[in-house]
Amino acid sequence: MSYNFYIYYRVPLDSATELRKQVSAMQTALANATGIKGHLQAKADEPQLWMEIYEGVENRSEFERTLQYLLTNTALPISNRTTEVFMYVE
Repeated sequence: MSYNFYIYYRVPLDSATELRKQVSAMQTALANATGIKGHLQAKADEPQLWMEIYEGVENRSEFERTLQYLLTNTALPISNRTTEVFMYVE
């Protein structure tokens, strides 16, 4: 079974450029550690609402631990992250 992670949060637009660099670095480290390449999107009508998407996660608990470790150690200044996890219906 595989899982898809959708993580969304709001960012201050005045620091979006720097935050984008930090999120990109974290996603690269996450991909190196787990093999899962993330994507970042901004809501079309609300550009301060960002969503990280990670698809095809096979080991949910390992992915969550690695993600939490990277978030803690990169000190991303994003405190209001909401995570939704979906799986395919068979």
